[in-house]
Amino acid sequence: MIVLMVAVAFPADPRVEAPERALFSAPPTGVTRVRLPADVVGADPASLGGALWVQNAAGEVVPFSFSTTDRVPFNEEKLDLVQETTHRWRVGPSTRAVRWLRFDDLRGGWHPAQLQVAGVGSFVFPVGTIAGETIDVRDVPVPEGVGPWLVDSAQHLFDVVGVSYPAEWVAPDCVTVPAEAPALTEAGFARYALDLGGPRRVRSLQVHSDAELFDREVQVFVPSETREYYGAGQPLRRLRLGAATFDATRLEELDLAADALLVDIRTDAGQVLPVSGFEVCTTGAELLVRDPGPGPHTVYVGGGGGTLSSDLSFAGPELARLATSWVTDVTVEPNPDHVPLETREGLDAPGAAIPLVKWKWERPFSQSGWQKVRLDREVLARSQADLHDLRVVDAEGRQVPHLLRRTGRESAWEAGEVQRTESGRTTELRIPLGQDDAPVATLRLTTSRDVFSRSVTILRDRGTITEPLRSVQWQGDGQGTTIAVAIDAVVGRELLVRIDNGDNAPLPIEGATVTFPEWELRANVPEGGRLVYGSRTAAYPSYDLSLLQTRLNERKLPVGELGEAKALGGPMLATGERVAVLGVVGVLTLGLLALLARLLLTAREPDAPEGGADKGPVGAAPRPG
Repeated sequence: MIVLMVAVAFPADPRVEAPERALFSAPPTGVTRVRLPADVVGADPASLGGALWVQNAAGEVVPFSFSTTDRVPFNEEKLDLVQETTHRWRVGPSTRAVRWLRFDDLRGGWHPAQLQVAGVGSFVFPVGTIAGETIDVRDVPVPEGVGPWLVDSAQHLFDVVGVSYPAEWVAPDCVTVPAEAPALTEAGFARYALDLGGPRRVRSLQVHSDAELFDREVQVFVPSETREYYGAGQPLRRLRLGAATFDATRLEELDLAADALLVDIRTDAGQVLPVSGFEVCTTGAELLVRDPGPGPHTVYVGGGGGTLSSDLSFAGPELARLATSWVTDVTVEPNPDHVPLETREGLDAPGAAIPLVKWKWERPFSQSGWQKVRLDREVLARSQADLHDLRVVDAEGRQVPHLLRRTGRESAWEAGEVQRTESGRTTELRIPLGQDDAPVATLRLTTSRDVFSRSVTILRDRGTITEPLRSVQWQGDGQGTTIAVAIDAVVGRELLVRIDNGDNAPLPIEGATVTFPEWELRANVPEGGRLVYGSRTAAYPSYDLSLLQTRLNERKLPVGELGEAKALGGPMLATGERVAVLGVVGVLTLGLLALLARLLLTAREPDAPEGGADKGPVGAAPRPG
């Protein structure tokens, strides 16, 4: 007789698996569309539906249908076009509600074309070819409806398309990120660092600028630990001809998963395009629930609920058309019952104690728990160049696993006054960087001249010798009045710059800015935890926690801070080491006491006669043999 053993895999409890939960209140009956915040959607919305679990106030599981922006395309319908007079056309009607009208192929040379849509307004478009690109599509937003529309235009109309979205369409999430002062790159770009507030799936990005005329190259990247960025540049253009504006400032179909972006916009001979901000649009997501029961309702996020196996998941489009209520007030909070995978597996637990006597500096963390901490200039200056000597330790001196990531941002050093000397054909600049070895990312030099050509060499000064780090050519008419030189090296306590003027007068230098790379540390810091650094003998750490680096980089974490730096004055040992050292000191102390006692006893004995034991006192008769 053969016995078949069937193993049934029950899903884990989402109330423990899910790191976050979202709270909302929907009517107990009927169909409701629930808009999920961007913090819930995250960087991988395609797999989110299988990682949600919904229940009502009675603890009952609520089936749902899940949809995102990427799953539902818009509809296009070619509309009837009837010419009623020389310059008037009747457009439509449409078979479905239209969001905007798309006018194709307004033929003619380069000039503005004007359309007047009755009841909507007047619109002016450029017509022709700009920078080799033919402008042949114009969109006119209209109040949602089926038409028909009356259109007046001096241009002959050929095709008009009505664009609409189906009922189940999910709008993207769009936020405006203000532009901070950019950093210039050696490749001739102004680099903007954008913080998205958490992991996101970025679909498009629009550059906000007040400039009326520009044609620049723009590149968008995910920050990396290196300077190696990949991807083709796209044109960023705007041209205003009278009332007509050709505006190509939106980058579509980016599909980038990140919590931060780097946006590089090429300068024009060193002139930076004025940018006020960026509109970043990410994938939106919605739940559709039917008769969810009593509220409030709870969505456990990331728990792998797997409720998409319900029949309701196949009825999304129909449910969207039947929806009678809409919920956008959704509150996201940490799940108090969550036990992270790294904690369940012990990957973030303190390990072996380390001999803290090897480290020179320590700084306390401002809070405990999982957090991300920006490493400032002081930590970078006193650590190894690749930060392999950093350790997070608990109150007992045991090392706590951590992760490091270079954010791609750069911050300026508070450098001292630049010392300038002239020697023949050479201008020498010495830029003080502080009392510790300084990791330098980029050097930027600024001059008031526009037309010049110079050779610039960056050196590390070791006292008796100098070591060249980079040598670049600075062309004023091509690179502009500011040059940025990538260094990415530890240069010591000052940066040495030599400018070869050739047979020309010395080049005036109005500004010298040195930046350092920003790094971020992530760890589950225990109470009393601190960061130690400044060891020249520490080996590279190896933590199992690194197996979850991708997941932890995508997790939204609170921002922590480091306290004041303090020198480790003398051996700061772990508990076990302290016991061992105290034992050794105790043994040595007892030995010294015993030796001292012996010396005291020896000192109290009478001195032996001079000349040896067989000789008596001076002047005395010899002892008999």
